[in-house]
Amino acid sequence: HMPQGCATWPAWWLVGPDWPNGGEIDIIEGVNDQAQDQSTLHTSAGCTMPSGSNSFTGIPMYTDCDAYDNNNSGCGILCNSTSSFGPA
Repeated sequence: HMPQGCATWPAWWLVGPDWPNGGEIDIIEGVNDQAQDQSTLHTSAGCTMPSGSNSFTGIPMYTDCDAYDNNNSGCGILCNSTSSFGPA
């Protein structure tokens, strides 16, 4: 399990050169007492995640990956399991 609690933001992420043009992928990320892992892409304008019927095993969040839209939320998938992150 990942560290959890007030004011924590544990994550494992990779970032390319010249952010956000080179992209960023948050492989594991959660904030405070979040119980579900979220994986997210942050990019420059023009990159989107398909909406509607897809083969994701989690819950799609925003579909616009642009780091300058939606307060840098990016496009991500929230894991279905409530035990994938945070407290045991």
